Amino acid sequence: MGEWATTTVAIGEENRLKIIKGDYLHPYKDKEDESCNRDDLEKVYCRDGSVYAFKTSSFIKQKSLLGEKQGFVINDASTHVNIDTMRDWYIAKALLEEISA
Repeated sequence: MGEWATTTVAIGEENRLKIIKGDYLHPYKDKEDESCNRDDLEKVYCRDGSVYAFKTSSFIKQKSLLGEKQGFVINDASTHVNIDTMRDWYIAKALLEEISA
């Protein structure tokens, strides 16, 4: 079993999106239904990369950080920034300045 941090998302890569069922994350595989009211859709989560916790034995056996059972920590999307680009850096800097004020 492993755990990773997530944030809620409005849009993203389908293979990274997850839904919570019970105590674990599961793949979000439902096809988009154009007639569906967006407010009726389940909350969807995406791995944000801030936390990974896993058993060494699971990593060796699975050869992956993502074990068969995936727990989660939900981060606040309004203050979380995944810094991959300079644009992300500027967003993180602005958020930090806002929080520090």
